[in-house]
Amino acid sequence: MKVYDIAGDCSLVNTFTVYVDNDMPSVIPVRNATYDDRIFFLYEQSSSNQYSDIYDVVTGERYVHLRAGNTVYHSGYNIAFEWLDDNYLLTESSGGGGIHMIPGESGDDTIRAYGWHDWAVPSADNKYIMYMVFMNNTHYSHGFRISRLFYESIEKIKSIPLREGAARYVAFFTKDLIKYDEKHLELLLRELYKVNAKVVFFGDDDSRIVGEELANATGGIFMEYTDYDDALAKLDNYIKNRAAAEIEKESEIALLLNEEYIIESDCYDYENDLIIAGEWVYEHDPNYFENSLGLAPYHLVPQSGPITRFQHTGLFKTTARVQDRPKADVRFSNYWLWSLDVDPLLLYVHRKPVADVEIHAQNPRDELGENKFKKGAPLVLTNNSYDPDAQSRPDRGIVNTKIEYKKLTDTDFTALYNYSSFTLAGNGRYVFRISVDDCYSVWSEPQYIFVEITEQSSSVFSIMATVESQKPEFTPANIPASENLVLKDIATVCNYQVIKVDARLFTAGGSPVATLLTLNSPADVSSLNGNTTYWSDKTYNIPATLPDGNYIMRFVATNTQGHTASLDVPVRVNTPVTIDAYIDGGKGGGEYEAGDVLNLTAYTNVYASSVKVNVSGNWYNLTLMKDDGYVKTWRIDLEIPPATGGGNTDIIFRADTSNGKTATEILGITVRALRIEDFQITHMVNHPIHEGKFPIAWTARRCR
Repeated sequence: MKVYDIAGDCSLVNTFTVYVDNDMPSVIPVRNATYDDRIFFLYEQSSSNQYSDIYDVVTGERYVHLRAGNTVYHSGYNIAFEWLDDNYLLTESSGGGGIHMIPGESGDDTIRAYGWHDWAVPSADNKYIMYMVFMNNTHYSHGFRISRLFYESIEKIKSIPLREGAARYVAFFTKDLIKYDEKHLELLLRELYKVNAKVVFFGDDDSRIVGEELANATGGIFMEYTDYDDALAKLDNYIKNRAAAEIEKESEIALLLNEEYIIESDCYDYENDLIIAGEWVYEHDPNYFENSLGLAPYHLVPQSGPITRFQHTGLFKTTARVQDRPKADVRFSNYWLWSLDVDPLLLYVHRKPVADVEIHAQNPRDELGENKFKKGAPLVLTNNSYDPDAQSRPDRGIVNTKIEYKKLTDTDFTALYNYSSFTLAGNGRYVFRISVDDCYSVWSEPQYIFVEITEQSSSVFSIMATVESQKPEFTPANIPASENLVLKDIATVCNYQVIKVDARLFTAGGSPVATLLTLNSPADVSSLNGNTTYWSDKTYNIPATLPDGNYIMRFVATNTQGHTASLDVPVRVNTPVTIDAYIDGGKGGGEYEAGDVLNLTAYTNVYASSVKVNVSGNWYNLTLMKDDGYVKTWRIDLEIPPATGGGNTDIIFRADTSNGKTATEILGITVRALRIEDFQITHMVNHPIHEGKFPIAWTARRCR
């Protein structure tokens, strides 16, 4: 037997060899309304064995093998309904009676009616197949529930509009038993994948296996089905929450301060017009986080491209737009249009958290020096870590703290899960690695603490202290001159009374470079615990004139016996200076004449102590007009010297700090040469030529 595609190009689809054990075989095509690419046929045969087979035309697979029962030729299996009761095929027999339900996988199951003229009719809602049996004037009616999940769903999925960028969801609602059918699940998933749809399946335990597989395979969800209205409400809420999560994910980005990022925009023109211009606008809220670094200078100032490195914290509402050019002819410039406004991209620029953990002995007498403890002493970890953007929160902005330790000679770290009190087992040198996590899932740089455990006695003299920047945006490893350091956590351990602690900045070579700060006992002692003295915190000013470089904050403690203990903490001074200059409110490029007055303005950061400008070889000092704590404003009005020749002239602005750092910006102007625009003789005296001078009166307009 051969099968041809008569609805298409009449090509040969397949060739089958069917067994014929008697005369007059009959072949009846059976169209499967659900699957356009799957056509079955019913093969009947009248013989002593009397059977019928149903084959898949495409695959050649025989689905079922029917025993015909009382069927007689010409009145046998003349009606075949598709897949009833989830996984069965219903066929009708007339002329001897018999309604057959044949399992789809194997075998058969015959419901004998023993009557004449059995009819099978689908119900109006397609949920049941009803059939009627006439027998001796007595009527019997039977019904079988149909699950049309696969067939009806696939047809509806095919009709989903494929709108670009739309999120697609397919919801199933059922309380019916749905038998697992791998073959038809595969067909259904194939259609779902084509439209990139997620399944939201509402069902009970009878449908859970199928429902969860569909939901999990498409990234959807399975939910218990109670009633239709409740399910619709759950569906609405689920889709809204998913949409909100996707929007938040796509339109909100957390960035780190001073780290380089590449943020790209994508644009297209429906008419494929040339894109000729673009601009980015940043609306900055500098106070979104704590400890603001001030307002970004490009706040609401259009930029030609995206900012790749942010030096100010806060929330940036970012928008971008482009301009097209349908036609290069300037007469059509009215049609060079800018793109429509879009929802802003929200950029949250913040700082990494700071890990700050201290290790102390539970009994101060067991502290033998800085991070040096007596063997067997209980140790305590104090967590002072913080997020500079959220220090006022009860948790100081820290969500997680990870603390690990190991001996220096070991390879692997051990995590401390209960670190309120612990004891290190053996003598030797240990290293602790501490990291903290903020609410943006950003981990701090690791803090390393080296600890020594020893059996030596406690008759020692030691000093401990911590140095921090008063402003959280700086650290002792990178702090400008003129800023303040905070000297804190100062403690001395000694069997004799400690009478004072001196603190002072030194060069790396040991020369003092700043003011000596002294803490005296008892005025500056905050508390005593055994042989440990705790001292008050102090603020130490870095001189504004101190040159940039590497220094040491040296602590020296002195006891009543005249003995001393010292501690050196490295400090690096690095003073930034910036300048942003303007001529008559612009960035230069204007035309002037000798004698014209220039309005010169410069903006610097707070570390600039003076601003000068060079005009025609002469330096002039600008006057400080405003200092808001973040930006200094400087101004001066200068006349272009009358003797200045024509041509291009550079105006040089220079900002200086007290410690010798400079920043320069050069703006150019054009000076026109002096010329007389108008000259007129108004009176002439007629006088013979003779020695001497004669009077002449004249007027001339202003020379330009």
